[in-house]
Amino acid sequence: MACPTSFSIWAPAWKPSGSNWASPSLDAATVELLIHQAQEAFGDRPVDTLAAERDRAQIAVLKALGESPTADGA
Repeated sequence: MACPTSFSIWAPAWKPSGSNWASPSLDAATVELLIHQAQEAFGDRPVDTLAAERDRAQIAVLKALGESPTADGA
């Protein structure tokens, strides 16, 4: 797999091996743990509901940042 463009810009001499970009693999116990944690945290709520809540929270943060004074007081 080729080096991402951004890395090529920052470190053109760096040539990672393909193994550096392999997808992580998880053992069965870790997968079960992650599934259990997600079920406890989110229950049976539909993905669309979770996505809408996430989007509203992100919009609120962006609005708050837009209303906050700049660091230099301008």
